[in-house]
This record gives sequence, structure tokens and C-alpha cells, in this order.
Amino acid sequence: MSATHACTADTATEGSSPVLTRATAVAPGGDVHYLDMTWQPTRHWTSLATLNTYPTSVRVSVPALDLEMEITAPESGREIRTLTVGRAFWESPATVRGTMNGLPVSGTAVLQTRPDNTVGDIEHYMRRSHDIARAEAAAVYPDHPHDTAAISLLAGTHDGTRLDDTAPARLHQALVAPVLHLLDNPGRSWRPYISATVLGLLGTDPEPYRALTAATELMHTSALIVDDIQDGSLTRRGRPSVHEVFGTAETITSGTLGYYTFDPLFQRVPQADAPTMLRIYQLYLRAMRAGHAGQALDLAGHHAAFDEAVESGDPRPLLEQIRTTHRLKTGRLVRCTAEITAILAGADEPQLAAISRYFEDVGIAYQISDDVIDLYGQVSPDEYRQGITVRSPAEDLATGTVTYPVAHATGLLGKADRKRLHTALQARTDAGAIEASDLLMRSGALDVCLTEARTLVDHAWQTLDPLLPPTLHKVMVRALGWYAAQRVSEYDPHAPIRPTSSLSHTAPH
Repeated sequence: MSATHACTADTATEGSSPVLTRATAVAPGGDVHYLDMTWQPTRHWTSLATLNTYPTSVRVSVPALDLEMEITAPESGREIRTLTVGRAFWESPATVRGTMNGLPVSGTAVLQTRPDNTVGDIEHYMRRSHDIARAEAAAVYPDHPHDTAAISLLAGTHDGTRLDDTAPARLHQALVAPVLHLLDNPGRSWRPYISATVLGLLGTDPEPYRALTAATELMHTSALIVDDIQDGSLTRRGRPSVHEVFGTAETITSGTLGYYTFDPLFQRVPQADAPTMLRIYQLYLRAMRAGHAGQALDLAGHHAAFDEAVESGDPRPLLEQIRTTHRLKTGRLVRCTAEITAILAGADEPQLAAISRYFEDVGIAYQISDDVIDLYGQVSPDEYRQGITVRSPAEDLATGTVTYPVAHATGLLGKADRKRLHTALQARTDAGAIEASDLLMRSGALDVCLTEARTLVDHAWQTLDPLLPPTLHKVMVRALGWYAAQRVSEYDPHAPIRPTSSLSHTAPH
């Protein structure tokens, strides 16, 4: 007997619609019967190399034969990568268990899956890496408090340190639950993809390194948790911020602990020689220090330089301050992931330098476009057109933050409008945000920001491009750079921005 389940795929939404679900049964006498059936996957596996997801266990029911069976293949490792079908497909032996006419049946099968393999939306494609990162993070952030091994690993007590019987449950509530509140509500989730694609760039199979995705995602998640406290943000990704749910003191502890999960997660990947391992840990700690320095500069703000730019019309000193903040706070953390992964993959020094620079600049470009996209409520172009927002548009302007567009606008506006912009930001109100956004739109600052982001990435790519062989991963890395710099290009840069609701966050950055 054979069973076929075919679907049409929508590359934009990643949804699918079944077009054929049929069992073909051959009777002992040779008669062929085509029968209705149901096909229900019960387990999946996602490849880190291609981000294709495959069913590895399927429940099949054929009512006409009174047949119920479970087809079970290995959980991983049966992906066949080939450009003849796009990127890859799955084929593996499987076991069959079930009943027919009430009697037990068993046997063997071949389970084959050919996915659509089309990447229609780079953002949706990269977001698949979050599921891998979330599964790997369970090694230190388990769903349930009875997973005492994971909780001991997180708490650093796996060396045999004695805990009382209630400690795992209490630690789960105090340390795990706050992080899962944000981790289980993913954002764009492109950072975990970096480790996989850098390995692929250099010809290394990423599958043994799946835990790196969790280390990257937890680094970013922890930074967001702490940032929201320092910025006084009430929401994150459309839901209450972690500290609003769990309390400020508790969130500081749980959020900070996330930075230290790099070690137990990194121990789960193939280990390099001792000098290389030392180099990797030093890179990580250096990036953490840089990230905190960037956050310190962000919290201090750029108001003195803004005052001078408003008076002089020269934005260059102000822009240099903001660029430094973005490089330390965002660029260096993105670089850290790429640099560590490239070292593990055996990059030579020219490749390592070019990969490090490219991904640092991708991080900065993303932050520049993030400053622009804040005007639209941190959503995609399609979501914005549908009236969907994650947070109130122009929130940074309503809190008086001197952003990249604001800095560029001081060099594009006349003195009277510069002073109006200054007054609007100082007001830290919705009305001030409306006036500031109108000035930014008219100044052309958004176009200048996005041009700078694209130029930054393009220049870094010119150095990296000739050092890499032609592979699918190279194409995707280039696409990642375009995405980071151009993800707001579908917006009308001259459309007025209106905050959609009153902002209760009024603390300056």
C-alpha cells in the first residue's frame, strides 16, 4: 500500500492547502483500489541547514479498510540536500504499527517528504530558526519544574550541590518563567539563523551545532528583558513586558542570568582545541561588555549633541555618537555570533575578518532601519497597511529619544523647523510625536537613513563576496543583509504617522 498527501504552498504566508490525500491499496489478486484516507503528522523535525520542516511520525487512517496505523521514522538526520529539487527532501525507512479490522498489524515503510523549497519571504524563512532555538533552550529553560536536570544546569548546581525538595519549582518560577514569557513570544528571530548560515558558508554541517541558536536567542532575549526595565517599556511584542508581569527585581535577576547560559549551551556543541575555546569565550565576554557599554550610551542619550546640531545645522557629531551606540549595543552582539561560528567552522583570517565586519554592519543596518520602522509601530509593511501594530507608532519620538532619523533631519531642515523638532521631542507627548514625525517625513530623513543602511551593508559585502564559494548559504547571507537594510522600503516615506493610542511610557531613554 502507498499513501500520498500533497499540498499547494503559499510562499508569502507559509500556509498550505491539501490537494490530494489518497491511499493506493493492491489486493492479493492484483486489483488496485484508490481510497480516501486521513493523514495527521504527530512529530516534526526542522533542518538547521535548510530550515525545512519534515514530518517524522504520521498517523494514517483508511476507513474503507478499517486500517489505523502510525508510521514512525528517525527523529532527525535523513534530509538529502540537493539542488535538483530546490534545496532538499527527506527520505528514510520507517516502522509501521497499528490495527486492521481490529487485528494488530506491523511492517516497514519508506517515508518521503518533498517540501516546497521556495523562499518567498526572507523574514518568514529566517523566523523558522526560532523553533530550533526554543527546543535547544529547553536544556536550561524547561517547560516544567520537574525537569530538575535542566534547572540544575541553569542554576549552576549540576555538580551535585544539594537543593531542598522545593527548590526546583521555586527556581522555575523565579528564573525560568520570566524568560519563557518573552522567549515563547518570538519577534523577527533572525539572529539564531546567523550561526547556521555561517557554518554553511564555510562548508560545515550545522546540525551538530544546533545549541548555538539557543545561545544567540537567549543573549538577545536577555538584553530585551533588561532594556525594557531601563527604558520603562510597558509592552514588548504586543504583550506586557516581563517586568510588568513578574516584577522589576525578579526580572533583573532572571534577565541577567540569561547572559550566562552561553556556557552550558556551548558545551553541547563539538568542542575545539583549548586555545580556540579560550578565544571563543573571550570574544563572547568582550561582546557582552561592548553591549553594556552601548546600553549605557543609549541610556545617557544624545541630547547635548542634539542641542548643538539644532543650533548649527551640522548633524555629523550627533550622528557619530548614535553610530557608536548602535555599533556597541547591536552591531557587536551580532558580530559575536558570526565570529564565534566562523572560528568553529575553520575560517581563515581574511574570511574571519570579512565575515565579522559584514555581520557587524548588518546589525547596525538593522538598528538604523529599526529607528525608521519605529515610526510605523514595529510591524511589517503588510501588517501596517492592515492596521496592525505591535506598539504605538512613533513611540521613540513620544519619549523624546534622539533617533537616527532625528539626527539626519537636523542637517536637512531649516533652522525654524529644527527648533520645532527640538520642542516637539522635549514635550514627550503624543502631540509632540505627531509634529516630530511630520517634520521627519518632510525632511527626507527616512530616505537618507535607509540609503546609509544599504550602503553600509553593500560595502561590507564587497569585501566578503570574493572570499566565499558560490552556495545557497551565500545567497541567503546576502539576502539577510538586504533584509536588514531595506525591510521598510515598501512604506510610503511621505505618509503621515499618527500614534494609535495614548502612550503610558513617558520615561526618556
